[in-house]
Amino acid sequence: MASSSEIEYGETDVYELGTLEDETETIDHSVILNGLDPATIYYLNINADGSGSSTSYEFVVSTVSESTGEI
Repeated sequence: MASSSEIEYGETDVYELGTLEDETETIDHSVILNGLDPATIYYLNINADGSGSSTSYEFVVSTVSESTGEI
């Protein structure tokens, strides 16, 4: 089902770094988050909303270290 998309992100589950929104109705969602710090844990809340239904997913991800390439 095609839907619009929104991602909230931050270094805590308050998602204090911002929100990216795309109102385009699609089934193939993708987002690029620029400016993230290396070796840092980020919390993501991903929302899809379409045709009267809404879905939300929460993830915890990390970026790699620039010096070691490790998480």
